[in-house]
Amino acid sequence: MASKNRRRALIVTLLIFAIATAAWLLTPGIDPRLVGEWTNVDPTGFAAWRQFNSDGTHLYSSGSINPSGASRASWSVRGKTLTFSQGSLPVARLWAGSVRRWFYDVVNSFRQVNGTEHYTILEVAPASLRIQSHSGAPIEEYRRKP
Repeated sequence: MASKNRRRALIVTLLIFAIATAAWLLTPGIDPRLVGEWTNVDPTGFAAWRQFNSDGTHLYSSGSINPSGASRASWSVRGKTLTFSQGSLPVARLWAGSVRRWFYDVVNSFRQVNGTEHYTILEVAPASLRIQSHSGAPIEEYRRKP
C-alpha cells in the first residue's frame, strides 16, 4: 500500500515538474506594457513606427507608417533589456513561435549574431516609451498610437 502511494506521489511530482518546465520554455518573455503601436517623437535616424505584437513579433518602419511595407523581427524582454532578433520566425501557433524565439534567443546570446539588437528600457508608461540602444545611440522616444 505504501509502495503504491509513493509511486503515485513520484508520478504526480514528475508530472508537475514536466508541466512547469514546459510552461517556462513556452513563455515568450513578452512585456504586455509594450504591446501595441508606437510612433517616434523624433524619427530622424530611427524607426518612425513600431508595432509590438503579443505573439512576440515586431513590425517597424523607418519611413512612413505603413504596416504593409514594414520590416519584421521578433522581440522579447528580460529585466530592462529589450531584444530585437532579425530572421524569419513564422508564428503559426503561439507555442511554436515561443519555442523558436526562446531557442534563437539562447543561440544568439552565445553567438552574438548580427541582426540582434539590444536596448535598455528607460521608461515605459501607458502613453510613452523611451529606449536606448546598447550601441550608445541617442535615446528613442515613442508615443502610443491611439
